[in-house]
Amino acid sequence: MGKDTVSIYSNSGVAWECDGEVVFEGKCYIGNASAISISSTGCVYFGKRFYASASFKLVSYCGVRFGRDVHIGWDCIVMDTDFHKMVFCKDGKSNKGYGKVKIGRGNWLGMKCCVLKNTRTPDYCTVSASSILNSSYLDLPSHSVIGQDRSVVLKKEGCYRDFQNDVIEYE
Repeated sequence: MGKDTVSIYSNSGVAWECDGEVVFEGKCYIGNASAISISSTGCVYFGKRFYASASFKLVSYCGVRFGRDVHIGWDCIVMDTDFHKMVFCKDGKSNKGYGKVKIGRGNWLGMKCCVLKNTRTPDYCTVSASSILNSSYLDLPSHSVIGQDRSVVLKKEGCYRDFQNDVIEYE
């Protein structure tokens, strides 16, 4: 962990904060300037031959699972929580603010990808640089290339963050 391989990142090692569960199926490589934070309710599973380049960020309050032979480019972040809830105007209900992440076997995430709660990817997929993943892509065949245009409007109205009632209770 923390090996200096990307010259544009200082060799600051890896910040490791773990109150939850971590499983290593085999060898795991995490590059320099990376940070891992796993809460008491979090669980992370690293498949065999996991590789993350420099400045990898990982946050788990629920569950994150990486299949075998997953490779992650620099400046990527994987989070299974939003750290807040969103309230929907139409019915006043809110989402739970977290959900498990599962990255399929043989996936490659290009640099600066952001993987958010409830993401599921099929095996042997490539995620293009600077993509944001936030749902299941299991309807795609293996060996697909996944990418998202960051300028798409996701919801025009009827949704907001209630800063006064924003606490998540993890199960």
